[in-house]
Amino acid sequence: MPTVSRRPASLNPGTRRRGCIAVLVTLSACSAHVQYHTPFDNEPPPPRTCVRLDAVDARPMEFGGSDRRRIGNIRNGIGIPYAFAQGSEDPEVLSLVMGATRDALRAASTRECSDGTSRLSVHLLRFWTDGSVEYEVEIRVKYSLFDEHGSSRWSREVAEVAREVVFTTEMHSRLIEAALQNMARKAHLLFTSPEVDTILHSGDSSRTP
Repeated sequence: MPTVSRRPASLNPGTRRRGCIAVLVTLSACSAHVQYHTPFDNEPPPPRTCVRLDAVDARPMEFGGSDRRRIGNIRNGIGIPYAFAQGSEDPEVLSLVMGATRDALRAASTRECSDGTSRLSVHLLRFWTDGSVEYEVEIRVKYSLFDEHGSSRWSREVAEVAREVVFTTEMHSRLIEAALQNMARKAHLLFTSPEVDTILHSGDSSRTP
């Protein structure tokens, strides 16, 4: 599980690694190096309950489904696309989304456990970026809650789209990190909704809210 950092995402490359310049003719060696950084300022509240988690990378094959590290495309100055993927030492795409999900759950007073009454299923539907100078990032995740009998109790999608003019892969990675933070914020709003709160924090999760 990736470490949750409290460094805010920024689109300014600053004094950190500048990454590959997006207008170079050859970009095949560029990596994304995206990390998840919590957007929640305060320490999470004490957990009131726990939930089992399972996750599926359900992205279409043409949008990263065939490569667990593929995030999208990056293009050179004449528009030729090159694969934009996490480096070998960076979290895989599904791990990034699960880090954001666990963080959002913790902020909603819920922790992950192996013996929880409820199960939260996480389907990664889209995590992709493409463009030319101005890049778009799209993240879509479907969350489904099941009770102890395997019956579906609740299901929603979280979607986040961000666009920004970027000139280096460092700036591109920061754009993706900011989108991931916004996805976590939206997931947290869902997890703290009255409907989900009743399911997660009820002593009998088979009881209708």
